[in-house]
Amino acid sequence: MNDVSRIVVAGHVDHGKSTLIGRLMLDLGLLHQSKIDEVIASSARRGTATEWSYVLDSLQEERDQAITIDTTRLWFTHRERRYNIIDAPGHRQFLANMLSGASEADAAILVVDAAAGIGEQTLRHAYLLAFLGIKHVIVALNKIDLLDAVQVRYAELARELRAALHRTPPAAIVPVSASLGTNVVARADSTPWYAGPTIADAIEAIRRVPAPVERAFRFDVQDVYRRDGERVLVGTIASGAIEAGAEAVLLPAGVRVRAEKLVRWPDGDTSAAWAGESVGIVLDGDRFAGRGDTLAAWTVPPCTAERVALETFWLDATPPAAGERLRLKRGTQAVPVVVDGAPAIYDIESARDADNDGGAQHNIVRLAVRAATPVVFDRRADDAHGSRMVLLRGDRVVAIGFTTDALAAPASAAAQAGVVPVAERKQRAGPVALSEREERAGHRAAIVWLTGLSGAGKSTIARAVERRFFERGVSVAVVDGDGLRGTLNADLGFSEADRRESVRRAAAVAGALADTGHVVLVALIAPFAADRAAARANARHPFFEVHVDAPLDTCEQRDPKGLYRRARSGELPAFTGIDSPYEPPAAPDLVLDTANITLDHAVDALAEFVEERTRLQPGADANEGARVAPAPERHR
Repeated sequence: MNDVSRIVVAGHVDHGKSTLIGRLMLDLGLLHQSKIDEVIASSARRGTATEWSYVLDSLQEERDQAITIDTTRLWFTHRERRYNIIDAPGHRQFLANMLSGASEADAAILVVDAAAGIGEQTLRHAYLLAFLGIKHVIVALNKIDLLDAVQVRYAELARELRAALHRTPPAAIVPVSASLGTNVVARADSTPWYAGPTIADAIEAIRRVPAPVERAFRFDVQDVYRRDGERVLVGTIASGAIEAGAEAVLLPAGVRVRAEKLVRWPDGDTSAAWAGESVGIVLDGDRFAGRGDTLAAWTVPPCTAERVALETFWLDATPPAAGERLRLKRGTQAVPVVVDGAPAIYDIESARDADNDGGAQHNIVRLAVRAATPVVFDRRADDAHGSRMVLLRGDRVVAIGFTTDALAAPASAAAQAGVVPVAERKQRAGPVALSEREERAGHRAAIVWLTGLSGAGKSTIARAVERRFFERGVSVAVVDGDGLRGTLNADLGFSEADRRESVRRAAAVAGALADTGHVVLVALIAPFAADRAAARANARHPFFEVHVDAPLDTCEQRDPKGLYRRARSGELPAFTGIDSPYEPPAAPDLVLDTANITLDHAVDALAEFVEERTRLQPGADANEGARVAPAPERHR
């Protein structure tokens, strides 16, 4: 229904948002008598006057603390128009919930306690409403029943509010008492000097905003199903509409396609589908598409870029840092990105730029990111809904915001780093250079060789770090000795010559993976120092030797595969540590003493060590000093 108006109610935690909504429901005649009786009884049990906020505060914790923790939604119809009221949390700790609710709104009611005045939370919420692009704002000056000189105070606050809301000038500033119902639905005799609308009048005057179906067609691919030999792209239409036979563009590939068939379940084929509908789309030809791809209107396509400007509201206590790896989610896309350059922080409360070393949390952060793969997005100026995105560290959301523009690669930085700009790269023939791979991934290639006795924890640590890096968007691979023993090294035994050949082959595999831009974690005993030294000398990439150090008795106690037991019984001759020597590194780049630290500690230490040494600094040659290991560090 195009006449739906979504209204978020925002403001300070104690200024009466929920009470205003509850009173609005009561005075519009939208509450059943049983609900009215429940609110009156609940208030009496707590020894308070009738508290209409209980209409919304469904969580017991909210009632006990008199705050709203999560967004609450109410649907109602008034004078043949449909409304969705969203009660957003006001407390600073629940700002993420407030943003989540407000991001869907067409208009807002900002509740301000007339006695308390404009505080930090009010200023923050006022700025966030503008940040979210909400153009229609109604101010409810609440609790006027507590004032003496009401008209004078109203005039003072109205001036202050218009200054605070200069980005989104208020459509109305209404003096109300939510608890008494003053100017909520009926005009009050106690404010004869006020000639403006009531809250009910003001929401009726909300300007209609374009419905999603009226915007350009966008469809984010959620999955691909096989049906009777057809590939069916499934997902929800984010905006616009599509008809069977219509042309579209498949992004980021940039391929012009035709929607041969539209499928609804369980109804079968359909001729058309609109915004908000879940649908399957069969494309013409043998098209390759997958989760994260986008179908869009051919005539009004979104942007596709590897370097993107963002404007975000930062939720995390730790600010973003240049070179940091994050994950950008937009629609069904989840793309590893690198923070490109120093972010700019705008302090909402002081209305000025802040120090980039701190003060990011709950403020506006503008930054550029480089993506590992092209990002498909709308500019905020073109479509605020289509530009919404989130940033994550691992699985934790650290920012909510918008994609504002596509950016070209800085020519000077690209030239210094020997990187070919994206526009030139697409026209360039020949092999892909390592510098191009590293620039796209946002980190240097490297070989990290974990050596130690069987049972020391090499493979366990390598796999855990691999998972952590993979979640952060790092190009990472593990070369495991056990895996090689059953494949590439199946023809080798345990003689000194065979052990040397085993190390040589493992180093060759690691080098080939590093040539493609990977951080390669090698988990291999490699018992002889000379063989490990040869692997380092022949490496074409930064090479780091990590000693996973655990004494023989500890490894024998662990013996996860029963190898020591078999070696002691003579089943495994020439077993390292029993009847074949192990030469520990004399000067390893890192020591992980797994007999005395936990697995989590070891994984944290190795991940931090590798991240510090593979960070790609702007303007630096990624291969400079590739064979020079840093000074040894020990984590024990």
